[in-house]
Amino acid sequence: MTFLGLGMQPISKLAEIEWVPKKRYRIMAPYMLKVGKLGQRMMKQTATVQVNIDYDSERDAMKKMRVGMGLSPLLTATFANSPLCDGDLNRFMSFRAHIWTDTDPDRCGLLPFLFRDDCDFTDYIEYALDVPMYFIVRDGEWTDMTSSTFRRFWKEGINGTRATLGDWNAHLTTLFPEFRLKRYIEARSVDSQPPELMLAVPAIVKGVFYDNDCLEGAWDLVKKWTLEERVELQNAVNRQALRARIRGRRRPSELGHAVDVGSQVGRACGQPRAGAGAWLCRGCAERAGRAGPGKRGIRYSRARRAWAGGAAGAAGNRPPD
Repeated sequence: MTFLGLGMQPISKLAEIEWVPKKRYRIMAPYMLKVGKLGQRMMKQTATVQVNIDYDSERDAMKKMRVGMGLSPLLTATFANSPLCDGDLNRFMSFRAHIWTDTDPDRCGLLPFLFRDDCDFTDYIEYALDVPMYFIVRDGEWTDMTSSTFRRFWKEGINGTRATLGDWNAHLTTLFPEFRLKRYIEARSVDSQPPELMLAVPAIVKGVFYDNDCLEGAWDLVKKWTLEERVELQNAVNRQALRARIRGRRRPSELGHAVDVGSQVGRACGQPRAGAGAWLCRGCAERAGRAGPGKRGIRYSRARRAWAGGAAGAAGNRPPD
């Protein structure tokens, strides 16, 4: 048996894949057919690398959510890794990311309110209250709640049952934006990777989100884009990855600034130009090397040099070839 590091199951067709025997899927599967065309593909065929991010205040959470939403197309582009499905090429670099665009518009994608400077927890709560529910569980019985938003359930209940904090926490796990807010933040924009590149994903997330200079610099890259441009770029990177354009330029490759400031990534990890920073440099270099003719995207040679330098100073930290 071999485990493939891809964002999509590359061979089997949808009907050939059995459902995982979870009770929640008996409710979610038919609902997916009502709200989008690709939701069942998401459930059966996709795989991702998610990274959890801490926050220490409401302000810190909203800042990281805003930057995360802004960076999400760039993360998708850098780690696009699902060009195959159903035994053939699918004409996408990240078909997994494309699937999310036609899964459920109520609970997926970018959240426009996060790009306001004054957004807060209340905005996220208001958004979550108006997303249709999937289910509630009482005494081991699963009740289909897809005809009700959480706001309606909270105000009116159903058949004498009232909403609980447990119901609310469960509901938050059924929202699927690119970055999801709970008691921590989940980065959800990246295809699953080969094992030898897997740690590049948490390395770049840690480098950006746990160093304030990097966080501010990342926001500077994307803060001037309109919502329409963000959505357009998100759709473009799904097909073209690092070759996508915004405002006539190949801007997704600017995530390579995280490589150019690899020393700051290493500093965030306590090991300048080593450790997680080395993983980042090698991982991004490898991804860039697959970006297209001429090794477009992140400057391949610079990233390779950074990887070599980081690895040289980090005995035992080099990932397997």
